[in-house]
Amino acid sequence: MRNVYIYLSLVLLLCAQGRGQGSDVIFLVDNSGSISNAEYLQMQTSIASLMTEVLECNDNNKVSVIQYSSIGNPRIFIQSDFTSASYTFTRAYSMNAGDIPGSIDLINNALGILPAAAGITSTQKKLNRTLGNGLVVYLFTDAIRNSDLVTGFGAGDPAFASYTNFKNTFGATFIVTLVVNPGDTTAAPAAASIASVGGSYTSPNLIEGYPSDPEGQFTLPRFLLVKTDFNLSPAEIEIVTDDICSVAEPDCVPILTLTTLAGDDVLATDTRQTEILINASNRIFSGGVGIYHSEQTIVLTPGFHSANGSRFRGYINGCNTGYVGRPGHIEEDVTDISQQQVKLFTLSPNPASEIVKVSATENIQSIVVTSFEGKTVFKIDLRDGVDNYELYVGNYVKGFYSVTVTTQTGQLHTEKLIKD
Repeated sequence: MRNVYIYLSLVLLLCAQGRGQGSDVIFLVDNSGSISNAEYLQMQTSIASLMTEVLECNDNNKVSVIQYSSIGNPRIFIQSDFTSASYTFTRAYSMNAGDIPGSIDLINNALGILPAAAGITSTQKKLNRTLGNGLVVYLFTDAIRNSDLVTGFGAGDPAFASYTNFKNTFGATFIVTLVVNPGDTTAAPAAASIASVGGSYTSPNLIEGYPSDPEGQFTLPRFLLVKTDFNLSPAEIEIVTDDICSVAEPDCVPILTLTTLAGDDVLATDTRQTEILINASNRIFSGGVGIYHSEQTIVLTPGFHSANGSRFRGYINGCNTGYVGRPGHIEEDVTDISQQQVKLFTLSPNPASEIVKVSATENIQSIVVTSFEGKTVFKIDLRDGVDNYELYVGNYVKGFYSVTVTTQTGQLHTEKLIKD
C-alpha cells in the first residue's frame, strides 16, 4: 500500500485552445511521387507510435489515416473511419505530384453530408465525427510550396483558402511535420502558416502569413516540426503527442472536491483539472482511470482509494497545457493507494486582499514570502512557539506568491498565495 501526497506550486499558465472530451485525429500521409518507399516506411513507423500514444492519452480519442496525392486531379484514400484502435496501413498506390489543398477539400467533403466526391478513391467514403470531440489534422509531407502546399504561386488569402475554410468550418487544429528539400526556402514559411498556433516552432522570419489566417497572421508559436526525414525520435513522439492531446481537454474550474457521496467514484475514465485545488476522497475501482490535473495542488484526503487494476495519474501544470492524461513524471504505477497525510499548514483566505492567516500543524520557526520573480518580500523568525500567524499583504502587488513555512522540528513546506 502506498501513501501519495502531491503538492507543487507553479505559475498560472494561459489556457490552450480547444474544449471537448477528446480528439478525432486524421494522419494525412504524403503518397506523392516524391516520397520514396524508405520515406514512406518512416512515416508508417512514426504514425504507428503516435497512434498508440494518442489513443492512450485519452480514451475518447479516435484516429484515421488518409493518403493523399494527385493523378491529374486531387485524390485521397481513406484507410478507415475514425477508430479507437491503432492499426497498420500500406501504401495505396503509386502517385504523381501532390495537391494538399485539393486533398483538404476532399476531406471536407468526407466529413460533410455532400455526396462522395470522385476524388475519394477508397471504399471508405465518409468520416463520422465523434460528438464533442475536437478535430486534428496531422500532415506528413515533403511538399514544395507552390501548387503542392498551397494553391498556385500567389501569396495571401487565396493561396491558403482551403485551409482557412477547413479551420473555420470544423475548428480544426493543423499539425505539420515537413521534410524540406535541399535549397528550398519557401516551404517551411508556408507550412508554418498552415500549422495551427501552439507547439514549439518559433521562427519569426520563417512564417509566410496571410491576413485571413484564423490563427492570426504571423502568430507564433506553431505546431510545425521541420526535419530532414520522417523518423520521429521518442522525444519528438512525446512532444507531438502532447500537442495532439492538448487540443481537447476538460474545462478548468478553480476548485474541485471529489467525494464518494457526490457520485465521483470512477468506474471508467474520469479526467478533471482545476486552477487551484483538487481535493479527492473518492474511489477509483478496478478498470477505472482517474486523471487529476491542477495548476497548484492535488490533495488525496482520507477515503481516497485507487484499487488494484485501476490507474491514477496526478499532474501539477497549467490548465490545458497538454498534460491531461499524459504519462508523466509524477505518475504512480498504481496497485493500491490510500491517503492519510495532511498539509503542514494552510493559508486563509486564499486569494486574499489584506490579512492571511497562516495556520500550521506544528510550531512555526520561520515564514518566508517570495514573489513570482524570486524576490523575498517578507521574512520573519518566530521563537515563541506559536502555530499560527497573521500575515499582512495589503501592500503587495496583485499576483502570485510562494509562502514557505519551516517548523521547529525542521519540516519545510510551501503553499501558493494569490494576492487579489
